[in-house]
Amino acid sequence: MKTPDKIDFRRIVTMCRASCFWFGCLLLAAGSLSRAQSAWPESDDSTKLRFMIRCLQPLYGTAVMQEIGHWIGPADQPILQEQPGDRKDVRVNEWHGARTVFGVLAEEVDLSQDEVTAKKILDRAIRFAKQKCPCRENAEQILSVEVRHGDPATFTENKFTGLPIVKNSNLLDVPDGIYELFKKDYPVVAIVGTTGYPMRDGSIKWVTSSGWGESSYHNRDKERRDEIENAKKREELLAQQRQRRAEVEAAQKAQQAEVARVQETQRAAQRATAQREQADIRARSAAFVAAYGIKHFVTIRQLAANPFVYQGQVVAVYAVFEQMNSSTEGLFSGSGFSDALLVSAVPPARFTQPRVMVMLAGRVVGKQEVKLPMLGSTLVPHLSFVESAFCQKQNCLDYSINLP
Repeated sequence: MKTPDKIDFRRIVTMCRASCFWFGCLLLAAGSLSRAQSAWPESDDSTKLRFMIRCLQPLYGTAVMQEIGHWIGPADQPILQEQPGDRKDVRVNEWHGARTVFGVLAEEVDLSQDEVTAKKILDRAIRFAKQKCPCRENAEQILSVEVRHGDPATFTENKFTGLPIVKNSNLLDVPDGIYELFKKDYPVVAIVGTTGYPMRDGSIKWVTSSGWGESSYHNRDKERRDEIENAKKREELLAQQRQRRAEVEAAQKAQQAEVARVQETQRAAQRATAQREQADIRARSAAFVAAYGIKHFVTIRQLAANPFVYQGQVVAVYAVFEQMNSSTEGLFSGSGFSDALLVSAVPPARFTQPRVMVMLAGRVVGKQEVKLPMLGSTLVPHLSFVESAFCQKQNCLDYSINLP
């Protein structure tokens, strides 16, 4: 049995110390990095953000405002101007708290998904305003903030020097077109906000609503991003709707094409059936003519007008059997009220039911007087029976009656 080796405790301790050292360095580095990242925007970094504020101060003893220092940047000292009389160290905006802070935020800083940083920038702007353009503690401290994207290095204290001086509606001498030039040079808005009443501890609670007394703000980066996403969603929805419409239209067109195809198939079948029926009628009529030596297809009305034209000839005529007047003489009618036809030499058992449609083949004899209901004695055409065929269609349309 082998004896286990002796454990080297010194080596283990040395390894543990080394591991703890490197692990501690990593923690320190991570902590330093975290602190470095969290320092801005609470601390100043002119490469990312620069503020300027426009300060107004009331003329001593009046409510007329005068502008002192059109733009005050980070490098300028706070404005504390003494007034004559008993009141010394009268601060700007003592009777009017409306102040505006303008800022330029580096273009690479995106606030569209970072509301925390956006609010910190607004808080930073408030601190900047209190430092550079303070107002009396119990005075109204309304403050507007507007931050636009651009290069902070270009947003300096002499940015708007050289602009013409004009009097505004409050008779203040102010540079003309400052805000227009600010918007022109920095067209993309990052964030805007307006303070309301502070919290009891003096802090500002930024909200996206605009109720009375609230400190409201708008994250324009987020709004643009939301609008892009909403536009993309709308476009996707429109694309889906267009796709659905296209599918519905395609289905409708396919259905219409199928209906048209079925209808055309039916029409073709009907044409084919009609053609077959016409061929059958022609063949049936030709066989009837050939079998009984028929010379003409005529009507009862034609025979009633002048049967002697066809006297002695075998003709075919459509008629309706009415009754047998004797064992060999039958009375037939036509389509008209007075149309009547006498047929002799009829086989006694040929016709047993009244109102039967037949195609008669008979030799024209002439005319003969018969008694008809309501008409009395009347001359009617007279045929000698040759043959007959019972009709299957109304008016014997299963035979072709070609009039001469």
